[in-house]
Amino acid sequence: MRDFVLAVHVTAGAAALLLGPLALLSRKRRQRHLALSYQVAVAVVTATAVVLASLALDEFWWLILLAVGTELLALGGRYVAPARSQAGLALRAHMLGGSYIALVTALLVVSWGAPLSWILPGLVGVPAIVAYHSRGPGPTRSDARPTA
Repeated sequence: MRDFVLAVHVTAGAAALLLGPLALLSRKRRQRHLALSYQVAVAVVTATAVVLASLALDEFWWLILLAVGTELLALGGRYVAPARSQAGLALRAHMLGGSYIALVTALLVVSWGAPLSWILPGLVGVPAIVAYHSRGPGPTRSDARPTA
């Protein structure tokens, strides 16, 4: 059973790592489907992480907290943060970005194991999130008219 759950966990993690940037950078029509797919992948990663950590609860209990926190960030970014205002867009970007940073951190910790793997995703990810949401709205139709 452990091997099957681990295989599902790795597959869902890989899917979430691929879908996160695609959902962020896609056009509006595709974004809904990709964002929902990202949510499902993160939910599967969370569920399988809880199962895997429960197999050695004395040693890995804290991973359950990280997994649930990652899922809460992903859900909060999708459903809680209102995207109607600039503040709502910033909150959504930080929550969804935080869930993605957590996934990257998990990948680096498992693959690399160095202490820097706990810090590096946040050092790179947080400024990227801030830059993404602070760039403001794209040009409007009237702004895009050539001058002269």
